[in-house]
Amino acid sequence: MTAKETEKKDEDFAKQELQEPQEGKGQAKGEKDEERMDIDPEEDALNARQTLFDMALGLIVCAAVIAVVGSIFAGQAYCWVLGVLLGVAVAGLMLRHLYVSLDRALDMDGEHASKYMKKSAVLRILMAGAGLFIAALFPKIFHIFGVLFGLLCLKFTAYLQPLTHKVTKILSKGR
Repeated sequence: MTAKETEKKDEDFAKQELQEPQEGKGQAKGEKDEERMDIDPEEDALNARQTLFDMALGLIVCAAVIAVVGSIFAGQAYCWVLGVLLGVAVAGLMLRHLYVSLDRALDMDGEHASKYMKKSAVLRILMAGAGLFIAALFPKIFHIFGVLFGLLCLKFTAYLQPLTHKVTKILSKGR
């Protein structure tokens, strides 16, 4: 085969891929795209609120663990605990802001949503910076590493959210 023939076959294959969705690639036989896009808004909102609850619960548990473990090793335990509490309070505000931002962005078109989410991310970074700045201003009250670990609780809870969700499902069934 010549290079032109190979290129022509590749172009034809690419056109066919774009025009005809193939079965077996995430689609069952006879299933249409419209059927897959049928999402119940109430169920979707309920799932989002459940995820927010799971994350908030994980944030509290993670903060408690970090506060207890850190207070054992920190020189002034009360400064450590207050620092963790400040960091977790800011992380909770950041979590709520992320939830609201995503909810609003999903109602926008792609270009506006992208710009809005970038602005929202910058605002959350500024929130974290403000928490650390407050800790730096008042070092006798807030331990700066406690604030940092409190802020990082948000990252830990994001990774642990599937586990937290399973635990909350088990606990809610027991009632």
